[in-house]
Amino acid sequence: MNTVDIIFCSLPYSDIEQPYSAPAILKAIVQSEGYSSKTIDFGMTLFKLCNKDLPTFNKIQNYFITPINPLNEKEQQIKDYFLDSIIDWFKQNPSRYIGISIFSILSHKCTYEVVTRIKKENINSKIVVGGRGAKIMPHSATVDNMNLKLIEKMQPFGQVLKDKNLVDHVIIGDGEDAIINLLNNNSINSIEHQSETFEYPIPDYQDYNLNDYLWKDDIAFPVTGSRGCVRNCDFCDVRFQFGKYRYRKGKDIANEMLKINKQYGFKKFIFTDSLVNGGLKPLEEFCTIIAEHNKNNPNN
Repeated sequence: MNTVDIIFCSLPYSDIEQPYSAPAILKAIVQSEGYSSKTIDFGMTLFKLCNKDLPTFNKIQNYFITPINPLNEKEQQIKDYFLDSIIDWFKQNPSRYIGISIFSILSHKCTYEVVTRIKKENINSKIVVGGRGAKIMPHSATVDNMNLKLIEKMQPFGQVLKDKNLVDHVIIGDGEDAIINLLNNNSINSIEHQSETFEYPIPDYQDYNLNDYLWKDDIAFPVTGSRGCVRNCDFCDVRFQFGKYRYRKGKDIANEMLKINKQYGFKKFIFTDSLVNGGLKPLEEFCTIIAEHNKNNPNN
């Protein structure tokens, strides 16, 4: 078995209406620098183990977000087999690093159970976690399992995992540069990483079976054109999560959409941005390129 440099994965709680783009983006970035990588959506793994039965899938998912959520015997068996299958997959796909994208607070409990199992099974891969969920305090469903002290409950979840030697590295904020530094065997600090402009290759979705997802109506592929917001409202945590407003070049966004269209045939896209018109110049550049494409390709 060939050992890849890094595996990027996402864990429940999962949205199965579309793939998460972060692992595909990071895979493309590390491969552009000459490193090998794989991606896997373990939320889809669980969905398949439930025979794609949505009520069963949701019941088991809810186990990961509530302190008390009893499962019946069959559901418990599926949940246990799911965790076993993750460990088996990592054993069959050796890597230098396992990168876990913690999308939100709802992924805390599953992340904790998985990294605990990885360490227990003595899998040699080093574990690095990142994503918005690594930056916020541990979810209540996880606190009891981890037997946390009061001070630990107030710390970022990623740091708690690192302090308990359950993960080796934590990347807070933008991961594009930090993940390359890590693979280059350079040290990464615990400060929040931010890039003034985030530019990366076309996301690599080759490891995903896109037909497995329960797309609503037409497939709407996720695209990220900016991070953060130009405002800093008291009731909103976007500035806390993403920092100051930053945006991609309009031509880069358009190029990503056109290449995904050519590669996979998708014609509809959905922006993950909190604010798409924070930079009017790149927005106009993007619209001009897409309008020109639509004019020249009336059937696409």
